[in-house]
Amino acid sequence: MRFKADTSIRDETGNFLDDVCKGFGRKINILELGTGAGQSTKILANYANILITMDDKLACIEYTQNRLSYKNNIKYILGYDPKDIPDIKFDLVFIDGPEGSEARRVTFPKLWTTIKSGGLILLDDANRSGEKVALEEWSKKFNFEYELKKIGRGIGIFKKCISKNIAILCNTKMYGGGERSAKKLLEMMQVKNLSVEGFTLTPDNPITPNMKDFNRDWRTCTAEKQIYVMNDKIYRLQNEEFMDFYAVASHAKDLRFVVNFVNGGLSRKEWLSKLPVKKVIFLNSKKEAAWRQDAFKGNLNIPTTILPPPVDIDEFIKDPINFRENAKVVGSHGGKAADDSAKIFSKIKEKNDVVFHFLPGNPRLVLGDKLNSSNCVFKPKTLDTQEIINHLDELDVYVYHLNSSQHTQGPRTVIEAMARGLPVVTDDCSECGMKDRIEHGVTGFLCRDKEDMVQAIHTLLNDSNLRFKMGYKARKAAARTQPTKWLAELL
Repeated sequence: MRFKADTSIRDETGNFLDDVCKGFGRKINILELGTGAGQSTKILANYANILITMDDKLACIEYTQNRLSYKNNIKYILGYDPKDIPDIKFDLVFIDGPEGSEARRVTFPKLWTTIKSGGLILLDDANRSGEKVALEEWSKKFNFEYELKKIGRGIGIFKKCISKNIAILCNTKMYGGGERSAKKLLEMMQVKNLSVEGFTLTPDNPITPNMKDFNRDWRTCTAEKQIYVMNDKIYRLQNEEFMDFYAVASHAKDLRFVVNFVNGGLSRKEWLSKLPVKKVIFLNSKKEAAWRQDAFKGNLNIPTTILPPPVDIDEFIKDPINFRENAKVVGSHGGKAADDSAKIFSKIKEKNDVVFHFLPGNPRLVLGDKLNSSNCVFKPKTLDTQEIINHLDELDVYVYHLNSSQHTQGPRTVIEAMARGLPVVTDDCSECGMKDRIEHGVTGFLCRDKEDMVQAIHTLLNDSNLRFKMGYKARKAAARTQPTKWLAELL
């Protein structure tokens, strides 16, 4: 049967829409954005289990209701508020309406999660410039390719397709930057409409809160693309659990290693070159240089790159810097307190009337004989971004200090502190990645020893102008660490 279209859609568009619906071979759930004069609504209702049609013009809805009063499978919604849509999944979405309308630019992206995997989306009038812009925006946001057919005023066609499955494997028993980085990578891929699963490398340990998406045992992973966010667990995987590790990795057609904290001798392993390793990602230049220096010759052919940890940077920089003229709070978050932390904080206390905030903190290492516990606030571990932001906003100076035997990669916690406008005082370690994060004298201080560190903190506490300038430049530097750069390297 062919339909004679009225002013809402052209004849050939109506015929095409009829053929598409018929092709499902069953009753389907349909969403229409733009009721208009109801011609498309009439076609869609013939094939719908339920048809939800939305329009911001009451006259259009009333006109169509009167025309199609005999149809009881249509639900009409005035406006384009996604909250008004019933909790169902749609097989087909048909988008019509004026060029650049709210249905296209604002409402549709919010409805992406209501579309079934493999669901079909049709955009009418796709030859118009505004619609072409919308298609480009959506294809980048949701990672799909579209086809533009010369039917009527143009039909843009695309599917909510699921790509080959991807796995992210990481430690889940800690609250550190590696765990939060893995969680951020998973979230970014899910937004891109990718089929991605999280796996725990520590299945025998309780999974920390906010890491519930990583509840699968890594030994059950059979994904084509496997991304390992590696910390010290690489030692265990390539030694006592090597056979399981090799069997899981052999399922992959594409392996990526994110080397976090230490490389664990990974570069010297001959077996690495026998697996489909497409890239090794380092968090600072020192770690990549060490890889190149120590690598087994076959591993030198594996591509490498350097990226700062994937931080929720937009969340950390969205509000103004919380600057106070009179500084009184020194603190940190993440990492482990060094053996000499108590001496450093005691000396700061001798020079300044300050309070120390730690998230988390080890009282045994932080507290010394000269530092009363009433001057310290110890907060529980957390993976929650807002809790970390709230903690950082209480600080005036941020300190990151580890034992000399520990070589940090230049953690995401430092980037987060910088993004909140805090000057950073940290170690000038030849083996660490802090030089990739901090520009000495500009965004913070790189200190040679504990006396140097005490003096740097003292200077910042007593010079509000310097503290503000460093914090402002630290935020600008942190804002350049956009997490979306990771998708280009991983995908």
